[in-house]
Amino acid sequence: MRRLIKILLDPGHGAGKEHNRGALCYNEGDNNYNYCLTLKEELEKYKDVVVDLTRKNINDNPSLTQRAAMGKGYDLFLSTHSNAISGNDSVRGTEVWDSVEKPNKALAKTICDATAELFSHNNRGVKYREGQLGWNWYGVLRKNGAKSAMIVENGFHTNYDDCSFFKSNHKKIAEVQAYSIASFYG
Repeated sequence: MRRLIKILLDPGHGAGKEHNRGALCYNEGDNNYNYCLTLKEELEKYKDVVVDLTRKNINDNPSLTQRAAMGKGYDLFLSTHSNAISGNDSVRGTEVWDSVEKPNKALAKTICDATAELFSHNNRGVKYREGQLGWNWYGVLRKNGAKSAMIVENGFHTNYDDCSFFKSNHKKIAEVQAYSIASFYG
């Protein structure tokens, strides 16, 4: 009997312009939500996979603590974002912030490698950021109830090429990330 894999997708930030983090060609929160709908659809094509979202509709904006608590009972909590560097529009790349508390470097690396290759930009690698000793810096990862929790930064929304690629290629990115996740879980 095959095991059911449960995945919780977290479209980073919230809806509307108050959640725009300086993106050149979209509102980050809205783009993350729309991307997660596409990723959910791709993941559900695989057998024995159940996918839920932390934001049930585009206007939801649960707190970081609430999002982390929602991870309980899931195999994977994946928070989707796009990155930013203020004042430097030339920086490009994908990076994945893996949980300090429950690291899963193999899966984080697989997602990061495949995404960077598809974007044809820098692979900034898997990273860890500790807040208090032994705890994650990032609120959605801190005390997250999922077995694995990570944040994927799908390019830099402060770079026009990355921003437009992410906005225009949800399906391609979702296919690559869904395949990476499915391959990892078998």
